Amino acid sequence: MVIGIDLGTTNCTVTSIDENGRTCVIQNQHGEYITPSAVYFTEEPGKVIVGKDAKEKSATDPRNLVMFVKREMGKTKDEVRFNKIERAPVPYEYWGRRLSPEEISAYILGQLKKDAELALKQPVKDAVITCPAYFGQKEKEATRIAGEMAGFNVLEVIPEPTAAAFKYSAISQKKTETIFVFDLGGGTFDVTILKIQDGPNGREINTLNTDGDRKLGGKDWDENLFGYMLDRFNDKYHQMLDYEEGPEADITRGKLVLDCERAKKDLYKGDVTETSITMEYKGGILTETISREKYESITSLSTNRCQIYCNNILKDAGMTWDDIDTILMVGSMSNCGAIQAALRNWSGKEIQFGIINPKTCVSEGAAICAHLHNGGNTVQTLKENPNYDKVEQGFCLAQDVQRIEDSGERVTQKIAFATNVISGSIRLKGFRNGAPAAMVFIAKNTQYPTERTLCIPLGKEDLPEAKLEILEGEVDNPNNCISLGEACLPLSGHHLATDKVEVTIMVDGNGIIQARGKDLKTGQTVEATIRRAGAISQDEIAKAQESIENMFTLY
Repeated sequence: MVIGIDLGTTNCTVTSIDENGRTCVIQNQHGEYITPSAVYFTEEPGKVIVGKDAKEKSATDPRNLVMFVKREMGKTKDEVRFNKIERAPVPYEYWGRRLSPEEISAYILGQLKKDAELALKQPVKDAVITCPAYFGQKEKEATRIAGEMAGFNVLEVIPEPTAAAFKYSAISQKKTETIFVFDLGGGTFDVTILKIQDGPNGREINTLNTDGDRKLGGKDWDENLFGYMLDRFNDKYHQMLDYEEGPEADITRGKLVLDCERAKKDLYKGDVTETSITMEYKGGILTETISREKYESITSLSTNRCQIYCNNILKDAGMTWDDIDTILMVGSMSNCGAIQAALRNWSGKEIQFGIINPKTCVSEGAAICAHLHNGGNTVQTLKENPNYDKVEQGFCLAQDVQRIEDSGERVTQKIAFATNVISGSIRLKGFRNGAPAAMVFIAKNTQYPTERTLCIPLGKEDLPEAKLEILEGEVDNPNNCISLGEACLPLSGHHLATDKVEVTIMVDGNGIIQARGKDLKTGQTVEATIRRAGAISQDEIAKAQESIENMFTLY
């Protein structure tokens, strides 16, 4: 038994798949299919609460609650949560320790692992975990490390739109089509263009282009409304609550965060045209009625940012909306009628919302990918989409979902393979006309696995070594690129400036970068797997695995 995990910014889902390719979305400890990506640090050292119970702590103890950690993936523990007011990071510090984003994500993944093992009544080790399509090498490796810390054998870290395409290809009956995945989640946004077609060994999924923003998601819509409420409170009471300190201010802001999210969800519903939010602080009370029209106006800047990415990816792919056969809406914000209407207006196409379940399709696709890793290629997925996200409304609905999972009609399909593209250009640091430069070695949106070899002159005489520093970025200035790692090739010290080094950069099927350098004068070679600077060591991973085993309370 293997599983697929959608490690979301705001929510997670888990899907299992057995040796026959039969998928099943996993219930958590509460009998629900959606687990909030929230970690609450209790006063007892080494004990955390994960999920819905943790999220509710926002209203009473927000300082010890961590949410949206996915936005910090790839950063070191000293770089996270940059505070715009203080102009400094705010590291995660609990129990006298400074924690990395990997460790906090591992707490979430560890709880998902326990829930899956409880539901399946057997140990679970192998998993495919998803990430946003625009995640670079640093973020992907951080995700893999978090999975290892949680005790998983991470088969692969795959882009969320690719996973959604896996699920869609398993139920679609069209022989060939170009699909546009619009993935707007709670904290991140992806747009990806893929081509699906029938091949001799089953469905083939090829990613063409991808783009996205790690700082755009449902959280931003919530913050738009949050900021509006703070401004209205300030207008009425001349009290700038966002600058206030102390427990009462913390609790008021924490409650407002939950109320803004609730208001957003209320306005998703087709029969709800308005809702209200009430704030209380130091004797001041503000009740604001939020109509659907007002909400759309307050959040319009966030909505318009989505359109920019849609236009850019179509331009980069040399396409127009006319070239797109199917639009898939994925992620929790896809439920929002205003987002659906905006996408319908931009594309001029009828948006068929609900072709696949937007909240669970990513983990379902990840499970299918895990099945392929295990040598399977035939999958059996549900034709009907149960309403997993509404399970918490009542036990009867949960039973209905379980009935569909157990006996619902399934579609059998063969999946051959899927290709992904590099989300950011891979560059080599060097010099051009005497000035530092970052040369593009493998361009953004190149399908991998891939490799490229170039012969590059040293540029200086009698160097002791040739440093091959690998960068990621879209600009020529190396200071504005991300350093991924380096390999050092020893030299004899008797080289001319015109002597050359043969440099090869490879990206394997899992997106892992290998660099190789060969001294063409002596035949000396060096090879290295490129790991991000500041990555957690294997010893640290092993220690985290041991401690995370004992870091959970169920309630």
